[in-house]
Amino acid sequence: MRRSIISVQYFIIYAWAVLRHLLTHLILLLLAYALLSGGPQVQDVFRSINASEPNLLTNIPFLTMTCFTVAWGVSLWYCGRLLLSLADVRGPKLLDTFHRFPRHESRRERERLSDFIAQIPPILGLLPPLLVSLAFADTDNRHIFYVAWFYGLTIGLGLWFTYHRQLLRKVLPGIRFDPFLFKPDRRHWRDIWRLSDSYSRVCYALLIINFAIWLLLIFFPDRWPVIWQAGPVGILLIAFTWLTPLVSYLTYLNRPTRPVLLLLTLWIVICSYFNDHTLLRFTEANPIKQSVRQSAMVLPVSHVKGQPLAGITDAHSGAEAGLMRPGIHKHLRQWVSHRAAWPTDTMPVFIIATEGGGIRSLNWTTGVIQQLDSLIPGFYKQIFAFSGVSGGGVGATFLTTFRRDVPRVTPVRYRQFRQATNDDFLSPVMGALLFHETLQKVLPFPVRQFNRSNWLEDAWSASYYQHLQLHSLDKPFLSLWSAADSLDHPSLFLNAVITESGQKGILSNLQLDSQYFRDVVDIYGITRRDIPIKTAASLTARFPWLSSGGLITYPDGRPFGHVVDGGYWDNTGLETALSILTAITPDIQQFNQNPGRPFTIQPVVLYLKNTLIDEECDVSDSYFDWLIPIVASMNANQRKSGTVSNLTENLLHNYQPEVPYHIIQLDRKTGVPLPLGWYLSDDARYDLWRKVNAFAHTHTTFTKTVGHFFNN
Repeated sequence: MRRSIISVQYFIIYAWAVLRHLLTHLILLLLAYALLSGGPQVQDVFRSINASEPNLLTNIPFLTMTCFTVAWGVSLWYCGRLLLSLADVRGPKLLDTFHRFPRHESRRERERLSDFIAQIPPILGLLPPLLVSLAFADTDNRHIFYVAWFYGLTIGLGLWFTYHRQLLRKVLPGIRFDPFLFKPDRRHWRDIWRLSDSYSRVCYALLIINFAIWLLLIFFPDRWPVIWQAGPVGILLIAFTWLTPLVSYLTYLNRPTRPVLLLLTLWIVICSYFNDHTLLRFTEANPIKQSVRQSAMVLPVSHVKGQPLAGITDAHSGAEAGLMRPGIHKHLRQWVSHRAAWPTDTMPVFIIATEGGGIRSLNWTTGVIQQLDSLIPGFYKQIFAFSGVSGGGVGATFLTTFRRDVPRVTPVRYRQFRQATNDDFLSPVMGALLFHETLQKVLPFPVRQFNRSNWLEDAWSASYYQHLQLHSLDKPFLSLWSAADSLDHPSLFLNAVITESGQKGILSNLQLDSQYFRDVVDIYGITRRDIPIKTAASLTARFPWLSSGGLITYPDGRPFGHVVDGGYWDNTGLETALSILTAITPDIQQFNQNPGRPFTIQPVVLYLKNTLIDEECDVSDSYFDWLIPIVASMNANQRKSGTVSNLTENLLHNYQPEVPYHIIQLDRKTGVPLPLGWYLSDDARYDLWRKVNAFAHTHTTFTKTVGHFFNN
């Protein structure tokens, strides 16, 4: 019994003596397991590959995954061998333990230690294809070929690790192998190449080429299409392949007397004080001054059949100092005057809150609004404002830009627009996060081209140009309302959060009235410079850690704070929608009380909802105390959408006069799971647009109710 306990104790000691040198490899594998097996977005990526043709010649994502799954497995195997060869795994503790055994048992334990050292690297090398195979098997549309293919790669790598010497001797009879592997006599990195055989040198050369690929991906002049074609999983595997030699070298350098990993961590912390590269893009180098002509501009008086349109006075029409933006009251006067010839007794003013949800919300927003405009001609022009959050804000911005570019939407142009909003936007962000941002962390100066949020913006712009042949998303945001038909397009209120203060920030083409937008940061009021449309869209959709926060500054360059996703504050957009409603209500009431009004104005609030709230929850019996605040905060924020919607419904029901409130809900309980992220598989895309196209049948009551406003 005592001998068995000593034997177990001995195993634990030498297992730790070996595995501590491969601890960074184990961390990479655990991280890969978490990324490849967690979340609907990852499953949707694998669902997309499962639905594709398994052809290595034409299927670039499949080819990339195959090559770099093998490359990562070989990298783990060979880097593990190198580390154990260079490290003294037979240290003093092991020698002391050996002395507790009789001589013959000590010899047997030493042999077990040698076998353990030799077996660990191949086992680690088999895990990458095994993890990928399990990820394919975990999808609901699993393709047996892909599962079997990566299982086959696992078996093939196992055979190679076991019999590579015998196989190479038959192919290359004169080849010799390194006799020093797993020997503690050579522990100097500089001696590896000089004392190694030709086979080992080939492996080292491949590791160097791996770093060259990393540098190529960072500095390649046309980076985005290269990364886009590899696919999200391919990008992830490429990153793990080059990270393995890097962490192996850092592990080799790390010693108790030379804590390289600790010093590297401290260096990254120090660099973080100097390398903030998240500054927003601006289209103007200098602040834009408001013209005197506009500040003193008198709005024209519209008329109907010779009768003047009265009822909204200039009580609130004075424009605040800013980027040539009218106040919300002044804009309402212009907006109503532009519709003086409204044909019915009641003119609707739609305020639309569009919920966050990444690419799912982007397509739900654009699809629903365009579908409503086709069912009810003129609906789009009656939208006074969008209150957008995250992907919903991106969708509102995309749709407004598209309708500005294409006033007369044809089926061909609309199909092109749908293609532009359904591209793979995840790969560029992941590529920048895993490659460019990694280099940025160790640089003591900012490189703005490495900012992953800029890559997301450029992906949107490139996709828009690829499908529509227009560079519109690169134009200034306020240019959307610079043409003569600007009053035919809705105003945008893009919601964000200021990280440092916790305040809500809003980017809008209208100036905010502090009476109704209390403790809200008017972002244009801070920057006083215009930004590209794509940057405005990303301002509300910056959810760390996938995308970075954005630094906003005063005109003189002083930092104000970092903006992040508006969903941190309110993912529904309803709070800002209510602020818009309360701001224009006095003007609407004043207009409606005028006896000579040509029609009555009726505000209507729409809520485009795409989230799914689970009515049942699983109670975990394995919570750690440090996880409870994180889990509670995330779940409470997601749950708040239903509460905010219910409060809005009750409030508007008791509003005087009552304001109609409608919820347009995306059906998430049937069909293909629709993930939160920036990637949609073909199946998910088809299911989402099938639900959009079925809108006329699933929301008949709503379309009839709204249609009454437009019919004589």
